[in-house]
Amino acid sequence: MFFIICMAIQQIVTYHEILEKARNFSNNKLLLRRIQA
Repeated sequence: MFFIICMAIQQIVTYHEILEKARNFSNNKLLLRRIQA
């Protein structure tokens, strides 16, 4: 049971890291577009 909980937490943490990277990436693209415009 404990192992399953640990796995779930790890999955959630990884998922949040991916979301953060995606958000930062899209923000950077918007900033670049504003600078070029």
